[in-house]
Amino acid sequence: PQGKNFVYSYSQQVNFTVEQDLGNGFALSLAYNYNGGRHLNRPINANAPRGDLLAANWQAAVAAGAAQGTTSPLSVGSCGVNPIPGSPLPFYVPAPLVSFFRPSGLNPSLAGGAFTPCIPLALADMQATGLNAACNPAATGLANCVPFSDMDANYSNGSSIYHGFSTNLRKRFGSH
Repeated sequence: PQGKNFVYSYSQQVNFTVEQDLGNGFALSLAYNYNGGRHLNRPINANAPRGDLLAANWQAAVAAGAAQGTTSPLSVGSCGVNPIPGSPLPFYVPAPLVSFFRPSGLNPSLAGGAFTPCIPLALADMQATGLNAACNPAATGLANCVPFSDMDANYSNGSSIYHGFSTNLRKRFGSH
């Protein structure tokens, strides 16, 4: 996908050279070269996982005894009340159910079966953290659900600048 306000790239180029004959077969050349790229393509993941929320979710599950301290934050598989005061998450929930805390919100393909009791808690976490809480397959079907994980969108906000300067001293050999 392309990012909003995407424009195609272009470059601006400048070359300026001065050459002077110094006499006795010597010539000096000074050259400046500039190349500036504008609106360069930058693929950026527009739906990256929030590592801070993954870690907070895992810490809450460990504090509640629902996960081991030696496991990965990606492996939280149950839900419950967060016992850590001041945490950004009111509940700990299965990380795959919330798409590993991506801005797109709940993973609609996992919203049934064993994870069904965790959906209200997951939606509360989504709302508390500003992530997409509008996806609720149990109530609205797949409306408002984003069925993607990583979304590398092409943005055109990159730029580049090159400045070059070269000096050349030449000696002409004319007597041989």
